[in-house]
Amino acid sequence: MKIDARVRVVGRITMRTGAPWFTTWESRGEVSAECLEQQKAGFVWGVLGTVNWCAHDGKVYQIEDAEGLDREEQELLILHCKLQLSQKFKQIQREIKAFENFDRLIHRDPIVESVRLFVWQRDQGQCVECGRRDGLEFDHIIPVSEGGSNTERNVQLLCLRCNRSKGAKV
Repeated sequence: MKIDARVRVVGRITMRTGAPWFTTWESRGEVSAECLEQQKAGFVWGVLGTVNWCAHDGKVYQIEDAEGLDREEQELLILHCKLQLSQKFKQIQREIKAFENFDRLIHRDPIVESVRLFVWQRDQGQCVECGRRDGLEFDHIIPVSEGGSNTERNVQLLCLRCNRSKGAKV
């Protein structure tokens, strides 16, 4: 079964001069206090002007092309829209965090020679995971992107394969 209905957030329920208000991009109007309480507990359906709307959790939703769908199915579509928005905002937060960390990664200080020498001798010139002696890299145990430092305690020798399989895991 193909669902052609589209759900979009068209506004919100807000308090204005002590009374709850329905606000969308196209219209606004006063909402009863009873309606405000009902929408905190679940879904409240209504019509304001020409807009068919549903208030849920402080937001106002409009479902277009919902012919043939009962209220329960429409409520599921609203919850799905809410989930998608939440996931999208989490993705945006991750991207912003990665962007902020990117600047730190580009301008990070190199591991000083004395630390590199100490780590090489301590790890006996071999990968601490598999013992290989070729393709070695200095690896941060706690990644710099997560606050790790360039000290002897946080640097180890890993071969290329072990370092790539580790990624940014601690």
